[in-house]
Amino acid sequence: MGWFSKKEEAPKKAAAPQKSGVAKLDLVEQELNKAGLKHQRASLGPLEFIETGFSGEKTTVKIRFIAVGNDGEFKILSDDFAKFPDEKLVEGYALANELNRKYKYVKFAIDNEGDMTAQWDLPDNVPNEAVGATGVEILIRMFQIIDDVYPEVMKAIWS
Repeated sequence: MGWFSKKEEAPKKAAAPQKSGVAKLDLVEQELNKAGLKHQRASLGPLEFIETGFSGEKTTVKIRFIAVGNDGEFKILSDDFAKFPDEKLVEGYALANELNRKYKYVKFAIDNEGDMTAQWDLPDNVPNEAVGATGVEILIRMFQIIDDVYPEVMKAIWS
């Protein structure tokens, strides 16, 4: 048997505590201002959010950054961008599942009224200093994805 010494490990740098959802909204708002993107800030009960909208080649949609309480929960959620009539809900659910398999981070859903929305959760591990830029990048990517899938959604509704 040989002699073994324990390899010394460098002390790990403690990660900065995550900011609250509202503080993350402040960082996103700063980035939206820097980028010159129109937006408005509002609150509804315990929810505080920033709302902005985009028009693309195929659709226009409002997207909100939503902070829920002080635990750092932070979501990016679209308004409904399509409405499936009752007789097309099965096709809508199938399409939402297909889109959820295709797009790893965007979650497509259809509510009880047949309205389709998209959501992207800000990852918990985004460093505080990158929250604003990451949030705006996700916003832009999410809108591009919605704009790209919109013809497919309309085809499912109208065919």
